[in-house]
Amino acid sequence: MVQPKYSPEEALQRVKLMMGYDTKKTLTENVESTGINLSEQANVFKDIAAGASVGAGAGAVFGGGVGAIPGAVIGGIYGLVVGMTSSSIREDNFKALVKACSTNTNELGKKTLDDATFDKLSDAIYTAVDGMGTDEDAIKSAFSQIPTVPDLCGLVDNYKETYGDLVSDLDGDLDGDTEWRDYVFLPLRPAIRASKAASEKTNDDKKKTGGGGTSYKPCTGTYQIGCMSDVIAKVQGCLKISADGKFGPKTKAALSGKGFTTFTDADVDKICSGTEEKLGSDVESQTLGQDQNVSNTNTNVPSSTNQPDSTTKTGIS
Repeated sequence: MVQPKYSPEEALQRVKLMMGYDTKKTLTENVESTGINLSEQANVFKDIAAGASVGAGAGAVFGGGVGAIPGAVIGGIYGLVVGMTSSSIREDNFKALVKACSTNTNELGKKTLDDATFDKLSDAIYTAVDGMGTDEDAIKSAFSQIPTVPDLCGLVDNYKETYGDLVSDLDGDLDGDTEWRDYVFLPLRPAIRASKAASEKTNDDKKKTGGGGTSYKPCTGTYQIGCMSDVIAKVQGCLKISADGKFGPKTKAALSGKGFTTFTDADVDKICSGTEEKLGSDVESQTLGQDQNVSNTNTNVPSSTNQPDSTTKTGIS
């Protein structure tokens, strides 16, 4: 399919829009907030809408723990990754992803390459674009060694520290979507697919463990985050929270109110008896209050023997 050609200004607008588009707003509202015309917003929205909705769902499942997951991405970056695997290949797709590397760092999983490797790849790309002429094969080779999207972002950061803006340097040597596709996107396609797969797999794993990211293991004697036991279920019942037997953040929060962060078998009676004593005290107080109210009611009711008989007539002559 023939791709539309954009002027430099139009291409810049598309990149800005892909980073700033709020799918919760209408097109008109996005025009006001981004300053980009309505027809251009409609075109870009087609590219990112599917990925954005999936990215939001992934973000809800991963929460704040994505940083420990090798190769995974969430949120807006995941949306861009999905868009790049399901839509046409364009230069501005890559630019939007690189932009997100610096603005959406909390959506990136763990890198798999070390600093020495990033140094080598940055050097190779700079050498390929420096001076007269361009070594496209060297650019292609460097990007083909990037295994995941977080590693791509690591390369962007590394290149910036030593040489400057990676996209700007590439933009001066690569012409049009065709060269960006052949020497950048196609070599990166395995990395993009790998991050998409890692994110989806982790998403499924989180759902299997209750969506919170904790894998629960059976335990006895001492109980802490990640434990699963009938003893935990008993304590949860005493704490008046869901008794699923899994020691997660909610259980820890409820225990903290009793002065515990973890507990042992010996602590169970202390935790539960404290709860039961308070409950018993509340019930006793409520009962005494009801008795007092009944007593007050009886005191305030006048005796029938002290009331005049309205049917008795006086002063009969």
